[in-house]
Amino acid sequence: MITSWLTILLALSSTNAEYPENSIFWLESKWTNQDGEKIQLKELGNGPMIVSMVFLGCKYTCPLTVQDMREMEAIIEAKKINRYRMVLISIDPDRDTPQAMMNFMKDRKLKSGHWTLLASESENVRELAALLGYSYKKDEAMDFAHSMLTWVFDENGVLRFTRNARKETNEDTAKALMKLVTVKKNSWATMK
Repeated sequence: MITSWLTILLALSSTNAEYPENSIFWLESKWTNQDGEKIQLKELGNGPMIVSMVFLGCKYTCPLTVQDMREMEAIIEAKKINRYRMVLISIDPDRDTPQAMMNFMKDRKLKSGHWTLLASESENVRELAALLGYSYKKDEAMDFAHSMLTWVFDENGVLRFTRNARKETNEDTAKALMKLVTVKKNSWATMK
C-alpha cells in the first residue's frame, strides 16, 4: 500500500519540480484548520514543522503526545527560534470540527502563531497515515487504538526525523527541527 502511494507521488513529482519527489506536499487533499479555513498541506511549508496524528477526545496517549510537543516547543523557543510550526492532524474528523479544534487550542493555551490543527475526510487521513507508517483503528467505544509517532518535516514537506515515543526523546525531536533551521541559516549565509 505504501509503495503504491509513493509510486503515485513520484509520478506526480516528475511533472513538476516544485517539491522534492518524497514531499508530502504533493498530496492534493484539502484539510480544514481550527479557523475553518480549507488548505492543502503545502500551505504549511513556510518553515520546518513537528507533526503528530491524534484525536482530541483521547484520554490516554494523545494528551501525552501534546505535552511532549509542548516540551519540544519550549526547547525550540529557548534557542530563540521562531520559524517553525507544530501540527496536530486529527484521526477523528467526525468529532474534531473546527470549533472543537479551536476549543482544544484555547484550553491548552497553544499559540496560534505556531500551532495548527487539521482535520479532513477519512480517506485523506488514511492516505497520509499510510504514507507515514501510522496505524490507527476505531473500536466499538468510538475510541482509537493508534501509533505514537511524531515527525519532523523540512520546509519542503520532506520527512527528516521520526520519533517513536518509546525510543527518541523530546530533546532529540526538537534538535532535529533546530538542525533544519541551522542548515537553512547556513545556506542563506553562503548565498549572500
